[in-house]
Amino acid sequence: MFVLLVLLIGGIGSAIAPLGTAGTGTITSAGAAHPIDSRLDVETADALEAEGIDASPEIVLAQVNDGQPYLARGRTTPTSRP
Repeated sequence: MFVLLVLLIGGIGSAIAPLGTAGTGTITSAGAAHPIDSRLDVETADALEAEGIDASPEIVLAQVNDGQPYLARGRTTPTSRP
């Protein structure tokens, strides 16, 4: 019984711990199988920055050069702003 209680408390602590951290993260679009497959508008980053949250609307592209894979990063820019 004691071992079960210890495991239960450890599991609850592990589940709640990420809620208390102020770390970084990645926002992906709903249904994206992988962050590279995610598509979000630049306005999403703008809305987060307006709330005081650091955000960067970056894109990650999987590329191949001479048979060697690599990732390219860049910043998305809107085509027009109101």
